[in-house]
Amino acid sequence: MIPESAVESIIGELQDLFARHGAGAALSAKAVFKPTKDFHTARHTLFTAEQNLEIDKVVPVSASVKTKLGRGGSYED
Repeated sequence: MIPESAVESIIGELQDLFARHGAGAALSAKAVFKPTKDFHTARHTLFTAEQNLEIDKVVPVSASVKTKLGRGGSYED
C-alpha cells in the first residue's frame, strides 16, 4: 500500500515519466474506496431505504469480476 503522504508525489513522477516517453495518454489514475466488511450491514441498518437510494446517487455501486483463467485461458489447460 502506498503511504498517503507519498501518493501525490508518485502520481506526479509517473505523469512526468509517461510524458517524457510520449505516453501521457496511456496513464490514468482514480481514487478507489473499499468498504469495510461490515459496511453494507451497517449501512442498511443505520439508514432508511430512501437514504440508501440517495447514497447510491452520490456514490453508485461499482462491481467487477475477475477470472482465474485470465485472457484467452480455458479450463482444459
